[in-house]
Amino acid sequence: MRERQLFILSLLIFITVSCKQDTKQLPLDNLLGYWDVYAAERNGNKTSLLDGAFFEIKEDNMITTNVNGDTLTTQYVLSKNSIRVEDIKMDFRIVDLSQDSMTLFSKISNYKYTFATVRSDNKK
Repeated sequence: MRERQLFILSLLIFITVSCKQDTKQLPLDNLLGYWDVYAAERNGNKTSLLDGAFFEIKEDNMITTNVNGDTLTTQYVLSKNSIRVEDIKMDFRIVDLSQDSMTLFSKISNYKYTFATVRSDNKK
């Protein structure tokens, strides 16, 4: 009986620690700027569907992107590690962010997408 209680306690501690690591706040100081998508995956497989895609994230809570095909400039809401693009009702979770690269994750039409981006001065 004692072993079972110890196992359950260990499992609860593990789950709590794992969940806290997933919600770690990233330093978002480097978020603003122009980001070229240099690699993308759909459901874990490389895809060329997003070749030429980009994000331009601006100070005034505006974002310009072409990830849905057409270039769109609209408002975004930043909440914790997610960017919510209002007009197209898409959420992009910021997985990793540094001064010159950013990785985003999103679900689009039941597909899981990962976007690997690099900061660029080459605005389209």
